[in-house]
Amino acid sequence: MSNYQWSVTGGTITAGSGTYTVTVTWNSPGPRTISVNYTNNCGLSAAGPATINVTVNPLPPATITPGGATDFCQGSSVVLTASGGSWYLWSTGATTTAITVATTGNYTVTVTGTGSCTAAASQAVIVNPLPTAAGNISGPVAVAQGHTGIAYSVAPVTNATGYHWNLPSGATIAGGANTNSITVDFSPSAQSGNISVYGTNDCGSGTVSRNSPSRCCHW
Repeated sequence: MSNYQWSVTGGTITAGSGTYTVTVTWNSPGPRTISVNYTNNCGLSAAGPATINVTVNPLPPATITPGGATDFCQGSSVVLTASGGSWYLWSTGATTTAITVATTGNYTVTVTGTGSCTAAASQAVIVNPLPTAAGNISGPVAVAQGHTGIAYSVAPVTNATGYHWNLPSGATIAGGANTNSITVDFSPSAQSGNISVYGTNDCGSGTVSRNSPSRCCHW
């Protein structure tokens, strides 16, 4: 036989048109039909086409909550919950409805529903880091009581948006507060002690400077 004539309702022939085997993409769920007839070498067709009925099951409504980009702070975690089907397979290998994640990534779940139909949903997760440890403080280790404008600094701390400085009694920040470079005024009654610093951001505080207790102040 030759010149196979296919007819599809609710679908599209994507390969094999005119041959004895075709590939069909079903465009929407519901009862559908596919039929075929042909022409033989004498140019004759069958009395009627061969027809089968096809039930196209809907894709499961795969969803993950919470939706949208999910971000949280280092040291915490978030629970991602999938719904819409009867069986779940996460990109982590888990087959549970919910997973707990604590690292940055794009987490995908394949949801299986009626008729073994599958659909996928994904969720971006961002872990916001804490500041890294502060380094060594630069500045004089011995100053005189009453001296002002003494400079101290630390190398920029990764992930820090602010800096918290600790000073000896009688010492105050005169300039550069909440930055990695400050000037300090020492009152006439300032006491000997240590200067230390750590980075801060919206997620919390980093580790204090490595040489703390560190600099200042010996009279």
